Amino acid sequence: MGMNTPDDFSQYHAELLEGVYDCVDRIVLNAFFPMGQTGGGMRCLWRQLHGDDSHLDDKHLREMAGTFSRRLHAFCAKQGIPIIEAGSGERKHELAEPHVPKDPAFCGLFLVIAGNAPAPIWEVKRNTAGQITEIRHRKSWPYVKHYYFHIIDRDWGHVTIRMCGYPPFGAQLILNGHEWVERVARRKCLPPQAAHAAAGLPHREKRIEDDAVHTIVDPLQQLRRGIEKNHPACSCPFARQIRSGLY
Repeated sequence: MGMNTPDDFSQYHAELLEGVYDCVDRIVLNAFFPMGQTGGGMRCLWRQLHGDDSHLDDKHLREMAGTFSRRLHAFCAKQGIPIIEAGSGERKHELAEPHVPKDPAFCGLFLVIAGNAPAPIWEVKRNTAGQITEIRHRKSWPYVKHYYFHIIDRDWGHVTIRMCGYPPFGAQLILNGHEWVERVARRKCLPPQAAHAAAGLPHREKRIEDDAVHTIVDPLQQLRRGIEKNHPACSCPFARQIRSGLY
């Protein structure tokens, strides 16, 4: 039977501890493109991108995934950002550790890891006349390519964006609460233990939470605006409307 509260462990080892703090260990935000979550929405999206849905089929959906992969590899090659393939069972975070920049002032993307994982994939059914009769998810989720973008953020430290490489490009934003608290301490010239302790105080909980939300949402809004400005014809609809499906 487990302990009732984490404090039981701390009290038991109190004489060996220099300090104690409470902090969210990991935050995972799901990001998605709302129009791509239903068959009808996918059909409307395809019409917006191509004018009509005459070429909406499994083959062209795979081609969209291939286009995204080629553009990503071309971008990384141009910017000198490594892309490595992860094998089955390999821990992505451990693969990223040797590539973490040593420069404390670095901010930005430093590594992309590719690996296969199951995902809901659309399949398009047509009748003998070539008319679409149904757009549905496959009964069993196939393994498709996923990309793990490893980023150093000014506020959050080591951040990972896990993104499916197949439309509609669902994603997860993975954050580490410990790194955020440590960076708050650095900016305020406090020892990390002091910032950690402050984060656990009830009367500061709401302000700390509000600060964390802003540091998540603001960069995403900037990313969305940058993509819309520089890549209006981007093939990834999730990237163009990154804010609308964030919760």
